[in-house]
Amino acid sequence: MLAGCSDGSCVIWDFETRGIAKELKDKDCSAAITSVCWSKYGHRILVSAADKSLTLWDVVSGEKITRTTLQQTSLQARLYPGSSTPSLCLACPLSSAPMIVDLDSGST
Repeated sequence: MLAGCSDGSCVIWDFETRGIAKELKDKDCSAAITSVCWSKYGHRILVSAADKSLTLWDVVSGEKITRTTLQQTSLQARLYPGSSTPSLCLACPLSSAPMIVDLDSGST
């Protein structure tokens, strides 16, 4: 299970050990997490935060792959399910229409 926290971190819980399997924390983000999303095969995690950022993480290494900043806070963000190495997502900002974001380039 994956949970976003108010301090900007994400925690992956292990149900077998009933403990934290991994914690992901971006030093550039201290804002509350607004949504989290697993990739289709579980290798990546997309995180949106109240500081208007979208961050893509590698689950195994715990490394940040990319981070982009939008013009508005995204309440929800979901990775495009059609790719094994996702770089496109749908972001739903607070007060505008949903948008497709290319995480590699940051373009919308």
